[in-house]
Amino acid sequence: MRKNGNGMRHLGGAVLGLALVLGAAACQSKGTSQDTYLPGEEWQKIEGVSGISDDLEMQDIRSERRDDRLHVQFELHNTRGSNLAFEWNAVWFDDSGYKIDWPDHWRPVSIPGKGFEILHLVAPTPQATSWRLYVQKPNTVD
Repeated sequence: MRKNGNGMRHLGGAVLGLALVLGAAACQSKGTSQDTYLPGEEWQKIEGVSGISDDLEMQDIRSERRDDRLHVQFELHNTRGSNLAFEWNAVWFDDSGYKIDWPDHWRPVSIPGKGFEILHLVAPTPQATSWRLYVQKPNTVD
């Protein structure tokens, strides 16, 4: 009795063809976006006034969900040898990368030279999945 490999070849081709058709069908969009936003290292950047943001560094970043909101804690290090006074604000984004519409709340802080401050953030809505830190010169009132 002789074995014929052609049957297996045809079966393998049919399975591959079916897999390609099913894969293409799965990629078809039915009015909803298939894109998802996966934040990378860019969310760890500090944005804002370059004379301030260049001298700051985030370390020991921790996050968790509590009460359906993202809670974040990190050390904000001043790499200067002198005191650094500024204001900071967290801007929040949803899982598609869109900014969450929420009023800005700038908070003043002063970090001694080579020192650090521990900052705590709580997402304004359950939809917030990522954030970015912004800094600016302190608002002085005369």
